Amino acid sequence: MRLISVAFSFAFITILIYAWRLLNWVWLRPKKLERCLRQQSLTGNSYRLLHGDFKEMSRMIKEATSRPISLSDDIVQRVQPFFDHSIKKYGKNSFVWLGPKPVVNIMEPELIRDIFLKHNTFQKPLPHPVRKLLVLGIAALEGEQWSNRRKIINQAFHLEKLKNMVSAFQLSCSDMVHQWEKKLSEDGSCELDIWPYLENLTGDVISRTAFGSNYEEGRRIFQLQKEQARLAVRVMRSVYVPGWRCHEKMQENHLKIVTMIFHEVLRLYPPVSVLIRSVFADSQVGRLYLQNGVQIALPIILIHHDQDIWGEDAKEFNPERFSEGVSKAVKNHQASFFPFGYGPRICVGQNFAMMEAKIALAMILQRFSFELSPSYAHAPINVITIQPQYGAQLILRKHY
Repeated sequence: MRLISVAFSFAFITILIYAWRLLNWVWLRPKKLERCLRQQSLTGNSYRLLHGDFKEMSRMIKEATSRPISLSDDIVQRVQPFFDHSIKKYGKNSFVWLGPKPVVNIMEPELIRDIFLKHNTFQKPLPHPVRKLLVLGIAALEGEQWSNRRKIINQAFHLEKLKNMVSAFQLSCSDMVHQWEKKLSEDGSCELDIWPYLENLTGDVISRTAFGSNYEEGRRIFQLQKEQARLAVRVMRSVYVPGWRCHEKMQENHLKIVTMIFHEVLRLYPPVSVLIRSVFADSQVGRLYLQNGVQIALPIILIHHDQDIWGEDAKEFNPERFSEGVSKAVKNHQASFFPFGYGPRICVGQNFAMMEAKIALAMILQRFSFELSPSYAHAPINVITIQPQYGAQLILRKHY
């Protein structure tokens, strides 16, 4: 009888401990963090049990992505409708709720720079169980593991080594363009959704450079990863690039203009629309005191479109703003343009991506002129990265 009593007491105490932990996780801790944020003049919705802002966020995303927009419309309202809504309602010094975690918007370039430089303090959140399937590489690592891996990978992406990959870039681009030529009608033109081809191009180049003779095996791996990403986004959701027309073959003296165009495209349409960082120990960022459990949002697309930083034409396509380079374009705001991140954890593949894009554009313009098809529907959407929801249909015309 005594043994039964002890067992019952042990079970009761265990249940109480887990009940307390659950209560703390879903209510007490979030409310404590909320009070701390509001004491610092940060504003946002009041915490709602467990789901926070998820329901409203999901509703807005579903509504925003239900129809295309005009080329002149602000894409922020489609790509990040809830963050856009929250900042318009509460201002830049605000927070949102991802479940029981408050996420503080950081839009001041000086604070963004501080966060990127203190990458060991402000780390990436623990990945969603499904997202783990997609980010088991260096992007998911932290601390010494990341440092050691980064040193090794940096060598592979050194600019001198990238020059040795030019032939692989050209071969992959040539294969892609050759596929397009097969689609041409007798008058040398066709309508083509180029997005699937551009999606495959990067994997194709990496397959050639990294897998060598096992090129086909590399292609198969990237195709599987693409399908995995598509399925993963569908699970996680249970909570383009604007066209420009060029008419001349790219020569050496055109490289500066092409770089300006790419920078402006990356400003308006960054690959990733928002970066999230977690606070695992009480920390100071500028005037803000952030407790363990808070998360930080760096809304790239909102910062890249901010008129306080970029001027009244911030939402317009104007490559001339980069005519004297990135540093002049951002003026005194060093961390206001970061399509590939910033600081020690800046994307190791940014030079690879820019070289690939320039070579691809040059080879396309050697063979074709192009313009947007009337069937193109402007519908940028978040699928890990910003992508065209309904493809990118162009009218291609062959040069003879």
